[in-house]
Amino acid sequence: MSCLERIAGNQGTIKENNQKLIIDTLVKKGATSRAELAKMLKLSAPSISKNINYLLKKKILQEIGEGDSIGGRRPILVQFNYNYGYIIGVDLSGQDLKIALANLNSEIIELRSIDISNEKIGKKILDIVADTIFDIVAKNNLKIKQLLVIALGFPGIVEDTGRLIALPMWLYLWEDLNIKEELKKRFKVEIIFKNDINLAALGECSYGTGKEHENLIYVSVDIGVGAGVILNNTLYEGLRLAAGEIGYFALNIEDAQHDHKSVGPLESRIGIPAIVERIKKAVGQGKSSLVNDLAGGDIQCINIKTIGNAIRLGDPLVMEEMQRVVNTLGVVLSNICILLDLDLIVLGGKLMDLGYDFISPLNQIVSQIAPFETRVSRSALDQNAIIYGAFTVALDLIHKNILNDSAD
Repeated sequence: MSCLERIAGNQGTIKENNQKLIIDTLVKKGATSRAELAKMLKLSAPSISKNINYLLKKKILQEIGEGDSIGGRRPILVQFNYNYGYIIGVDLSGQDLKIALANLNSEIIELRSIDISNEKIGKKILDIVADTIFDIVAKNNLKIKQLLVIALGFPGIVEDTGRLIALPMWLYLWEDLNIKEELKKRFKVEIIFKNDINLAALGECSYGTGKEHENLIYVSVDIGVGAGVILNNTLYEGLRLAAGEIGYFALNIEDAQHDHKSVGPLESRIGIPAIVERIKKAVGQGKSSLVNDLAGGDIQCINIKTIGNAIRLGDPLVMEEMQRVVNTLGVVLSNICILLDLDLIVLGGKLMDLGYDFISPLNQIVSQIAPFETRVSRSALDQNAIIYGAFTVALDLIHKNILNDSAD
């Protein structure tokens, strides 16, 4: 949201600025009377009344009843109309496609999760996305024209234009497909296309653990390892939109020989596929572990689910592997917070779902290495951080353009 300040200009500009002031104030403060708005914004009562009547006519605002009286007639309260339009958030970061419909207060009306692990063609997945959006809108008795923004999160380095610059190896099926342009052909609405972890960082900053913090990093440990950086309440994406690609972090000079076309050095140490392969290798070499029994004695059946079950049973081999992951991640996080002087580190991704306490030992390592206090915390939004980040960028665009969109 923009700062609440009036800018000098011609009558048209003044009118628009005053209307933005009113909208921004109601979004922040909630339902308020005309008299209170006039006092808060230092505008005349006739100016407030005229602008509010215009916004009521456009359905951007709505009257919701009477407030408390301080003598005389009870005032009529007005508030921002959170059903003025709707937004769609799409999480295309993994094998579970998530699509959510929400109002302009980020209240989720419907959230669907679809298994796309067997889909091998990007165009087919995009068809699923489009068909699902159409179906969600129809089942909630809405019309497509009521959608104001569709915001998508996608792995790798992506441009706002929809061009895919650099993708993880496992996303080869999306090559040469401009997701944003393809969706624009099907929906006549604004499409926002962002890196998934950047959206997760924005989601945590706006709705999750990071709400009270201006400088934070969101770190996801999943199939890949990535981060989203928030500095002074602003997403930092970098010169090439590649800020936060910490999966490529090197931990020693031998990593200079690493094949960056596959996975980065850090991903090869703490990414979920790397963890699974190391445990498979250890069991294959004859090391005793409950994870083998949980996989029915078939090493190839060891996966992240059986590893999670072994953690809950306190299996020594798996617990040792988790400690190794904590030690590596702890050093990386310490260096990041020393470099950026952060308030908070938020951890997300499916690694956090294993049932292992990563947070306590990571806080201990960071406190030992970093010369100042930085807290490590788990994501409050869990697997929906990307969706809420999509809501964040969608609402930011809507509030910037709402008067233009509603113009006669």
